[in-house]
Amino acid sequence: MKLKYLTIAFISILLLSGCGNSGNKLTCSMLEEENGIKISETISVIFDNEKANSVEMGAKVQLVDKDLKNYWDSFIETFDDNFSNHKEENGIKLSINNDKKNYTYSVSVKADLAKVSEDSLYDFDLEDLYDSDYTFETLKEELEDSGFTCK
Repeated sequence: MKLKYLTIAFISILLLSGCGNSGNKLTCSMLEEENGIKISETISVIFDNEKANSVEMGAKVQLVDKDLKNYWDSFIETFDDNFSNHKEENGIKLSINNDKKNYTYSVSVKADLAKVSEDSLYDFDLEDLYDSDYTFETLKEELEDSGFTCK
């Protein structure tokens, strides 16, 4: 049951991500802790002429509950299986870090929206950014409505 919750929590990280305004760069973040799991998320989107042209998304899950730490190997196996199917493609770079000592699993996705296919973005649940009508302000509003903080 706990492993199922961990899987759902981590996949949720990939579905949503976080916000700040620095010119044409929107950077957002979210930090949650629930049921012994700490989840931090960030997303940065660079806009060119009010159109998103690149995105960098990061998610980090840390087990802080000592009982959950007993499931670390199963947790890692599940996530490694999930991400092993996602190869780096033209326009997408995937980085994974498994910090066994600190019970932390991190994933980073960088996508150049001009080079990447919609199917590739779909694999990371970012397809809404492909040829989208999102502007800096509309994306910021949606992320903040989802609980992210944009600085």
